[in-house]
Amino acid sequence: MRLVREFGLSSVGVILLAGICFAEAGKMTLEEMIKYSNFIAVGKVVNAKVNGKRIAELEVEQVLKGDRSWKRVRFFAAPNLGLRY
Repeated sequence: MRLVREFGLSSVGVILLAGICFAEAGKMTLEEMIKYSNFIAVGKVVNAKVNGKRIAELEVEQVLKGDRSWKRVRFFAAPNLGLRY
């Protein structure tokens, strides 16, 4: 019983603290995003999970900025955040 109570209290603490631990991203203009990016490419996502993790794999069709020899790029995948195209 004591273990259950301690686990419950720990869970509540984690939940309460999680709300203040999320980083907030500031606003950035397209010009700033381009200026500070090392690599910008156009391509097709061919895999959304690598080794069971949410890592997307992009098959590069065109490089707009950066090393043009890259044919595939991996990056952390995120769910659609309500962006409209």
